[in-house]
Amino acid sequence: MKSFKCADMGFSCGWTASASSEKELMQKIAGHAPNHGIKEITSDLAAKVKSKIKDQ
Repeated sequence: MKSFKCADMGFSCGWTASASSEKELMQKIAGHAPNHGIKEITSDLAAKVKSKIKDQ
């Protein structure tokens, strides 16, 4: 399992997600991103997000 905490990106946000693959988790993260005004996951942002994903 892979997990992600939005707060690890510096947001004051309690949202967390987990998934069996990084690809599935990134889809969930992309779905949550508009809550923070993020309309597009750029390659730079994706790299930062991926660096915060943890193995469970």
